[in-house]
Amino acid sequence: MRREPGEEGATLTVRRALGAHGIADVSAIALVASEADVTAIVSRDAGTLVVKVSDADRASVSRQAALLRHLEVHAPGLAVPRVLPTLLGEATSEGDGGRAMVTTFCPGGALEDVAIDADVVRGLAASQATMVRGLATATADTPVLHAWSIEAFPEHADALLDLAPGELRGPIARLRDAYRDAEPILRNLPRQTIHGDLNLSNVLVVGSDVTGILDFGDAVVAPVVLDVAVAACYLGLALGDLQHELVELYIETAGEALELGSVERSLVPLLAACRAAMVVLLGRSTARTAAHPDYQLRYDRHAVEALMRLADAGALGRLVSTTAKESL
Repeated sequence: MRREPGEEGATLTVRRALGAHGIADVSAIALVASEADVTAIVSRDAGTLVVKVSDADRASVSRQAALLRHLEVHAPGLAVPRVLPTLLGEATSEGDGGRAMVTTFCPGGALEDVAIDADVVRGLAASQATMVRGLATATADTPVLHAWSIEAFPEHADALLDLAPGELRGPIARLRDAYRDAEPILRNLPRQTIHGDLNLSNVLVVGSDVTGILDFGDAVVAPVVLDVAVAACYLGLALGDLQHELVELYIETAGEALELGSVERSLVPLLAACRAAMVVLLGRSTARTAAHPDYQLRYDRHAVEALMRLADAGALGRLVSTTAKESL
């Protein structure tokens, strides 16, 4: 699978990946936005497929395929893509263009394109709980830390604080210090593989039913509460308020479904705000060299506004004080 430049080259890379799976009856290939990989939706009479090819991180594709296959066995009712085997019976194929994975297509609208209500929030919490339980025994070579893990937030805040709007630098620094107060609690929590990136693009719904949880590329071994915090963050960005009543409902519902302790639940608002700060800092940093900077910055305005609202309402001080109390 030699990678050719441009859209035509990406399409050729997708066709070569399909060929490794013995798939030739293709009527259309639509490339979709992606940070660095080639990702495409493939139309065919036998059903729509998705192809992902990565040259930048080939191990990630293998890891994602392994996690999806694990969930197919350990969470069979969960709405995630199913991995199609190659002609050799493997989960992925390898070529000059990178490592490729072909999966089924999940229908539905992304959370960023639908009206979020209480039923959607409850459906998300229930599906997430099923996924977390299914991943509890996953043995894929999942990293213990990566750039977008909330556990990397203090380092990003130290190194990238100048990229934030001037009025947010003080609040983000306070969040960083509060996170460091909470680190002893987080270090003592059980760890397992989590999805790590339940953002608005990675959850599909039809009505209130979750019909697809996508993109396990940021899976990480971490406390489960961090998975809840990521989802709470992006719900808050969609709703315009990290402390929106539907965000609170999600935290309550997910906390019950996942049997989180009271201390863990109390930390979710802080951790969600830390993730929102990462959206600003890391998003702006990676956009400087990204092939698709608009993709990196798609949540930037929402995160800035949500953090400003948190600071202006005085809620940031309450988050910090709650963290200090729980860390004692």
